[in-house]
Amino acid sequence: MNRNLERTSYTALLLVLAASMAAVGQGTLGGSPPYTFEASNPIVIGDYADPYRYDGNDVRSLIGEGTLEFDAFRDVGSLIVDIRTTEESGPIEVAEGVALSGDIRLVMEEFFAAAAYMQGGIASNLLAHGDTGVMTAAMPELTLDYAGWGWIDVYVDGQLAYERLVGHFMLGDRVRRSAGQGYAIYRSSDETIYSPDLEEKSGFIYSNEKELHLFVARSMAGIESAVDTDVTMHLNLLVVDEPEAAGGGGSSDDPEEDPETPVDPETGGGNDDKGNNGIGNGVDPQPPGNPPVNDGEGSSPGGGNGKGKN
Repeated sequence: MNRNLERTSYTALLLVLAASMAAVGQGTLGGSPPYTFEASNPIVIGDYADPYRYDGNDVRSLIGEGTLEFDAFRDVGSLIVDIRTTEESGPIEVAEGVALSGDIRLVMEEFFAAAAYMQGGIASNLLAHGDTGVMTAAMPELTLDYAGWGWIDVYVDGQLAYERLVGHFMLGDRVRRSAGQGYAIYRSSDETIYSPDLEEKSGFIYSNEKELHLFVARSMAGIESAVDTDVTMHLNLLVVDEPEAAGGGGSSDDPEEDPETPVDPETGGGNDDKGNNGIGNGVDPQPPGNPPVNDGEGSSPGGGNGKGKN
């Protein structure tokens, strides 16, 4: 009798331990909570031939905003960026003979890793670029709060233009200067413009504001897409709100420090004109991607459009 009771208790203990381990594996115990960042003041960096433009030449301001929602512990989430080109910005040249203009939506909802430093698809607390040996020297040494890799879809005026390109985002300290400083990346100590050929590739942090880089390409970091066109695009946005959970964020309220928000020639408004399916509340035309309406009573920024997949 006692032996049977001991065997039953032991079996029950194993079941409890197994359930606990499964819960940890699913991210329901421990790990990071979901985070939500909102970003605005989008700029496009150069074109497919040179998507870095360290000196700030051919960096143009766009209309738009974005939301990044994710759980780094579970490597799930969503990045949605809505941008609009203007007469001043001109089109975005993403490939030879291919230029995108109008309303452009980028949707990234599948994350995965091709290298250990990617930490499953969404990495946190990563020292990268420069001479760190993590990623390339295409950018100066950066301390990244978060970075992610996965598939990204591109819509133009509501129509799918590219499916499952390679997407890569980085959220970290700001290195790109404001419009008033020519959008350049340079070191404050000696005003040296960044170059991958520099002997010293650190010290280029501009401020403790958070900057969101978004790279889109046919192939990147060992990840290959099935798209046969050599597509490349690089966008920057500034994080404008604190995340829902503890973390970095915040953009300067000084209009001279941030890129000037362009005016939408159709509505007369800038980034504050938020649509029924956009990031926030308000009324305007259906955005690219044709998502379901998410505004209304009880809605919140980004609600119902871009939640992480569970």
